[in-house]
Amino acid sequence: MGQRCSMFLLFLLIGSFLGGICRFLISDRLNAMRLDGFPLGTFCVNATGSVLLGIVLTQAFIDAEAFAIEVFFEIGFLGAFTTFSSFSLEAYHLLQRGRFGFALTYLLASPIFSLGGFIGVVLLNGGSL
Repeated sequence: MGQRCSMFLLFLLIGSFLGGICRFLISDRLNAMRLDGFPLGTFCVNATGSVLLGIVLTQAFIDAEAFAIEVFFEIGFLGAFTTFSSFSLEAYHLLQRGRFGFALTYLLASPIFSLGGFIGVVLLNGGSL
């Protein structure tokens, strides 16, 4: 494994570690609010992560920086920060507990807010889809 590959793996490791820690702390704090069982933590983390991804993708970086930023932030940090598996599990638990209204709201609002936030940031920064 070359030195460049080792550096990118280190960026990925650090980004993933920090993203996972942030997701846990933020989700834990927001879920403690207990909005009658609504998984606010994962909802907010995923929507915020999508906005952050839009911000990062619309910034101009020179080629050498771009790949390092992509590995650290887009793949590492945001990959560990946002989580489709937690979204799926929490939707399943809402359905399992008979919370059909919350489940439907969560299943519809999560992708709308996540994609909407991402698309909004890209368009506001002059990007195109």
